[in-house]
Amino acid sequence: MGGRGATSEGAPRFAMVEGVRAVAALMIVLDHTGAIAAVQPDTPAGSARTRLNAGVAVFFVLSGFLLYRPFVAARLAGAPAPRFGRYLRRRLLRIVPAYYVAAVLGALFLGVGGVLTHDWWAHAAFVQAYGFSGGIAPAWSLCTEMSFYLVLPLYVLACGYRLAGRPASEQLRVELSVLGLIAAISVVERELWFARAPRSAFAPTLAANGAWFAAGMALAVLSAHRAGVLGRVARRPGAAWAAAAAIYAGATLALEHSPAVAAYAVWQNLAEHLLFAAFAVAVVLPAVVDAPGLPRRVLTRPLLAWLGTISYGIFLWHFQIAERLEHAWVPGIGLGALTAATLVLSVAAGALSYYAIERPALRLRLRGDRLDRGRAGALGEPVERAPLADGVLPAGQG
Repeated sequence: MGGRGATSEGAPRFAMVEGVRAVAALMIVLDHTGAIAAVQPDTPAGSARTRLNAGVAVFFVLSGFLLYRPFVAARLAGAPAPRFGRYLRRRLLRIVPAYYVAAVLGALFLGVGGVLTHDWWAHAAFVQAYGFSGGIAPAWSLCTEMSFYLVLPLYVLACGYRLAGRPASEQLRVELSVLGLIAAISVVERELWFARAPRSAFAPTLAANGAWFAAGMALAVLSAHRAGVLGRVARRPGAAWAAAAAIYAGATLALEHSPAVAAYAVWQNLAEHLLFAAFAVAVVLPAVVDAPGLPRRVLTRPLLAWLGTISYGIFLWHFQIAERLEHAWVPGIGLGALTAATLVLSVAAGALSYYAIERPALRLRLRGDRLDRGRAGALGEPVERAPLADGVLPAGQG
């Protein structure tokens, strides 16, 4: 499939992923600056801005794809699966250090509440979205991500028990059916809870967002199986983006707009959730097939790839910065200036976060990986050769 590269150990490297991360992160920043500047959703600009929170779905789909693919590929090849201990260590080192620094510094200098109160433990344990106040507002999605990180190994074990050794075609058919069922159950649960209590803490749970993760996992299954449908996408990767644009336009024009999700009708909440899933899959598909074309030319631009690399820091800092700009530093700054200033300051903060905190943590991950391989070799165990793809950077608040 086109220009997909590989690591030195043979595992695929998806060259467009960083660019996709950058696009999703920029969508979220623009959504939040519009909300903070009180852009009304009944205007054309406000209508389009309201749907930028589809960037959350893009991040969750990417997470499902990148984190699950090494496991399903190992099962198909009959190779040792990535060790769960290593997998969890990598996830924690990727997410926790930069988040803790942003939360504490935000509480000390940017007016972020809750973090240094008696509820500190909820923010530290990534359960703050479930009934606790304060904290980094977009970090509700970290709670969802952390739940996915913990549940994924259980799903891997179940699939390994039921599917390992079966013909590849049977594995493909069964697993796509299971993931479709998981997505359907998630959507039904989400809408039942929304109909009863639209403001409840159920919305940030993995159960409520499972369809988006399942969609990404389905892409991982199709990719590992080299399914023919992805070959057709590889021949026309630009068509996937055209579909994404059409879906986004449809969501913008056909659905009502309200700054409060709780004001939506049940059918609108359902339609938005499904349209966002379809939009995210269409955005991510070119990165999955990694074929030449317009998406690759755009997403592999050095600037966009670099923004994707530092996008976790942008995610952690942009909302705090935008709120302080609007309400304290430059009251009445206006949408254009607010967005520009937020982008500049968030990119600077994201770069500092990456080079001072995240990259050193990455070195710890790599050192732990080498120790794992050394111990396995000393014990005469099979050495895991396929490195776990770096998971998706967490999303922002929708």
